[in-house]
Amino acid sequence: MSRTTKLLIDSGRAKSFAEANDFLDRLVLQVWVGPGVECNPSASAALLTVINAGIRAFRGGVHVRLSGDPMLAQSWGGGSRVSAAVRSFGGTVVTTLPVFRPTIVIGDVQGPVGGTPVLHATWSGWSGGVVGSPDERLDDAGVMPLAGALAGSIAVSECFQRAIGNELAGRRSAGIALWRPGSDWKEAESSGPPLSRLPRSLWLLGLGHLGQAYCWLLGFLPYPAGDAAHVVLQDVDRLDESNLSTSLLARPEDIDERKTRRCAAALDALGFSTAIIEKRFDKMIHRSSSDPATARSGFDNHESRRLLDGAGFRNVVDVGLGSGDPGFLDILLHSFPSVRRSDEVFLTTGRQSPEGLARPYEEEVRRQVTDEGRTEGDARCGVVEIAGKSAGTAFVGASAGALALSEILRPLHGGTASATLSMNLSDPGVILTSSDGSVPIIQDVIYI
Repeated sequence: MSRTTKLLIDSGRAKSFAEANDFLDRLVLQVWVGPGVECNPSASAALLTVINAGIRAFRGGVHVRLSGDPMLAQSWGGGSRVSAAVRSFGGTVVTTLPVFRPTIVIGDVQGPVGGTPVLHATWSGWSGGVVGSPDERLDDAGVMPLAGALAGSIAVSECFQRAIGNELAGRRSAGIALWRPGSDWKEAESSGPPLSRLPRSLWLLGLGHLGQAYCWLLGFLPYPAGDAAHVVLQDVDRLDESNLSTSLLARPEDIDERKTRRCAAALDALGFSTAIIEKRFDKMIHRSSSDPATARSGFDNHESRRLLDGAGFRNVVDVGLGSGDPGFLDILLHSFPSVRRSDEVFLTTGRQSPEGLARPYEEEVRRQVTDEGRTEGDARCGVVEIAGKSAGTAFVGASAGALALSEILRPLHGGTASATLSMNLSDPGVILTSSDGSVPIIQDVIYI
């Protein structure tokens, strides 16, 4: 089951699985793209992230109007025309955009823009977000592609929140400064320096919602040709249908494929070198001197998180995402080593399966028994498993991933690392951070 469908069930916005799916299937997102997207790495990152994250929440389609059809030279769309890149990530190229649908504008477009609402994706340096008027846009300088991807994910977030009833969403400026999280993202001091260094290696732990967001965002970083990073990919699971709603590299044709191999194939195609580990992260996992010293965690359980300090990483950031409503918009980041060990931070065992089922889940059990001929035991077992999973959306993972990767890039450029960071995308302007004064040791870098 789609994790986004589950969100509508758990929040009470839908009374049945059928009602939730019908609502999502009717959601359509529109995008109008101005000229020059091929010349600006942040613009192409914004466009492709809007499409890739948007199609997983707006299941009626992401309709894209293009001002031209140039060739994209790099990252995920490299070597193809913009129209082909749009289609490859699930978008639909159109020539007109109705005024009654939410519309995201990327770049300068000619003529009046109709839509409900209309949001302009914008960025400057390390800052990215959306504004309601073209006059409010930042300089859109593409020196840090993660800012463009962040602007795209926030744009989708605002449109989706508006669709499910947040009247403030889509009527405001909303953004994040990756250089100074928690500061005013539109201030010049928050834009940060141009990128000059990138990590040479990275270990990704867990390749679901967050792990695939990390992979997606790494693909936009401007590694020199023939000198991309080495990425270790660790997971034991296979892709299933629920991953399609949250995981940015998951495609219907990949169902039952191992997550490690899907991510490795995607990164290898971009020039990265990869290694895969298809065993659980446990107390026996310990990096050797030749392994990446920097890691990013995408676990969904505290048992694995408690072990992060003991694996020998010089720097590891864990990101946790919330569930429920508005908890599905929660992002919580912890960096290790820190003043507190990971087993001190993550004291509980994580999520537990629910003891009782809410009414929509009970009705789904009855539907499976009546309509599909399943036994009561089989139907209930499967629905109980679904009820214990977290709800989620791909755009939250993309925003969280940008924050987590910026914790590598910021210290490489003289910025301050965060020990903790917490926020909720229902109000992106409020970010709480703390710093213990430590500086992550990231010695192995690539100069660009």
